[in-house]
Amino acid sequence: MKRTGFLTTWWLPLLLLTIMPLASAWAAGTPAGTVISNHATLSYNDANGNALQQISSNIVTTIVSQVAGVDVSPAVSAGSIAANSSVHYHVNVTNIGNGSDTFDLTVSSLPAGWTATLYYDTNGNDALDLAEMVPGNVMSSMSLDADSSDEVHMHVTAPEDATNETVVPTTVTATSQFDDGVSDLGTYTSTVQTAVLTLTKSASPTNPKPGDIVTYTLYGENAGSAIAYDVAITDELP
Repeated sequence: MKRTGFLTTWWLPLLLLTIMPLASAWAAGTPAGTVISNHATLSYNDANGNALQQISSNIVTTIVSQVAGVDVSPAVSAGSIAANSSVHYHVNVTNIGNGSDTFDLTVSSLPAGWTATLYYDTNGNDALDLAEMVPGNVMSSMSLDADSSDEVHMHVTAPEDATNETVVPTTVTATSQFDDGVSDLGTYTSTVQTAVLTLTKSASPTNPKPGDIVTYTLYGENAGSAIAYDVAITDELP
């Protein structure tokens, strides 16, 4: 009696698909922790072509592992800011992994005098309200289920001495706590747009004699990139 053996190997691909409807990034595929059980069957005939009893293999069970993924959007954005004022940016964080995860949120270092703070939109009105700009609402992390997203507002403030046309990029980075090697960032650039006023005064003639008429000329200029409102000039004569 002759015995022969055979080995058949096949693969079950666990696909992580990326679907992007309306420019949003979403994870799809097999959720983390999913249990997959399956077995094989064997059919064969005897020498006369008669079908013999089908044979089943043992059941093999596999559990899908978690894969981290995160998307920060928009990837880039820009705004203008005046000296001693603020601008804020909407930052959307999406969990594109296949399991629940918490993401640490960090802001890049800024020039001296500049600040950037992340606040949560507590009332969901897609705006940063004054009542939300409190220390207890500052965000440093965000927990999200797979395929879910949430928004945070970054509030950037320029110092009083910020120079006109100064460009300050600020990055927001979201890093997975499940796998700290997975992160994404967005860059938000603030350009100082402020009024830069100068005023000069001249007199003609410069050496008048008693009884001469002296004409004073005032010349003002805005060399900045923003409009100066309610400008008033006061000129007191001796």
